[in-house]
Amino acid sequence: MLRRRHVFFLIAFLSLIPAGTSHAVKVVALGIEEVVARADRIFVGTCVEVRGERDPEHGIVVTRYTFTVSRPVKGQVGGTVTFRQYGGSAGKRRTVIDGLPVYRPGEEVVLFLKPDSAWGLTSPVGLFQGRYEVSRDGVSGRKTVVQDLYAPHLSGEALSRAARARSKPARLSGEGRMDLEDFMGLIEGMVKGER
Repeated sequence: MLRRRHVFFLIAFLSLIPAGTSHAVKVVALGIEEVVARADRIFVGTCVEVRGERDPEHGIVVTRYTFTVSRPVKGQVGGTVTFRQYGGSAGKRRTVIDGLPVYRPGEEVVLFLKPDSAWGLTSPVGLFQGRYEVSRDGVSGRKTVVQDLYAPHLSGEALSRAARARSKPARLSGEGRMDLEDFMGLIEGMVKGER
């Protein structure tokens, strides 16, 4: 009887939390090898369109992202990739998931996307761990990547160690960013090793 009351209390409490607020999730740290292995699609691309909408079938808020692809790496990736991700804004409804990346038009990234769910949604592998921002190094002018905001195990230094373990060179900028070409060589080598 006591357990039934606890379950009832928990259900009543959870029903008081309004839909359309923010949600927190716990994320397990993944090594780059695991991020690559779990990814259904990997590509370098530039975000060209962002559109929040309410899913008509499930009533949830989703965001539709479209990217032009400059470098396909793994999976069914054409000249453009469009995918739907849980969360965002649609009308007066807003849903935010802590750690789930969002993208802006003009932003260039390397994405490691999970397979689409039964609802047609996807997100990067390990949330923020499957998204690397591409930028130009201020000194060399070369494109670089790093994912160290939340994941020091995926920073330029950690990626450089992974590259050295595979006998590949890896150039780092003064800020610890890895050269994009070195990074993509590392990732493409891992993808070829899966075949």
